[in-house]
Amino acid sequence: MFLEDKGKEEQFLLSELTEYIEGVFPGEDKVDWTLYRHRRYLVKILRFALDISMIKVNDGDEKDFANSEDTEVLYENTGISKYFLRHFTGNILGYNSLEDLENDEWTDIDKDKGRIRRNRVYRRLIMSPAVYSEGVDDPDYLYIKNYRNMIENDIEKYLESELHVHKNGAFLILNDNKNYKKAFPENKTISDIALQMNSIIVEKIKDGSLDKRENDVITVSIHYFKNMVEELKNKYSLGWSKEYREMKFEKLCDDIIKYMKSYCFIEVSEDFNELIIMPLVGKIVGRYPEDFSSSSEGRERK
Repeated sequence: MFLEDKGKEEQFLLSELTEYIEGVFPGEDKVDWTLYRHRRYLVKILRFALDISMIKVNDGDEKDFANSEDTEVLYENTGISKYFLRHFTGNILGYNSLEDLENDEWTDIDKDKGRIRRNRVYRRLIMSPAVYSEGVDDPDYLYIKNYRNMIENDIEKYLESELHVHKNGAFLILNDNKNYKKAFPENKTISDIALQMNSIIVEKIKDGSLDKRENDVITVSIHYFKNMVEELKNKYSLGWSKEYREMKFEKLCDDIIKYMKSYCFIEVSEDFNELIIMPLVGKIVGRYPEDFSSSSEGRERK
């Protein structure tokens, strides 16, 4: 907010920022720069702003401010702060979903054309584990299919990753040397469990126990899914961490469902009686080697 009225490359002093914060800080408790705690909080924020290149230092060191409120530092606005502060046409307290925010952003503009659709498609591909087709008239999926080569080139150039497009889903596949936060698979036991659950599901598809619908999804009852979790536990739990080996079965089921839902492997009906298995399940599975035992250290992902 402080940078909103400042132009690119415009300089300002730390004292200007501290005075501004004092004036706009909400609540009954006031900012007191004589308190070390308050100064330390601001130093953390300034360092973060420097790390993301929102500002840069021309003279001085904000670390000294933690020790003395009289410290002065000269900063420069880089201009990218304009991309961090959003303006809304309505009261956001009345918004109930992500779609409400998007509709506010593109009021009176066709959201399925031009730059708006392009931005939305790229955002979905990069920020979501999967982009599923919602039918033959789905504008986002049509864009992915029609401009696949262009999107592939951009993803390879800027993210050094691959775009996989199938009949009912598109997926961004990271190279082995990429390690982004909240990317799947993670270095967590629950991530391994999800991979193993996928392998159980794929095996049942192959042996005919599960049938895919025309759009490659599978609907099962929660009871059936829990039976698969029991099978999963019997087959693989020797390699799990103590937390998951000894976890109560209902808690284990809840954790697996919650985790797999967060990565678009499954969806759950509103009444929680049915579970929809999505195509991404068949894209990435995991299992231990055939000679795996309780003393085994290694794990295999495929």
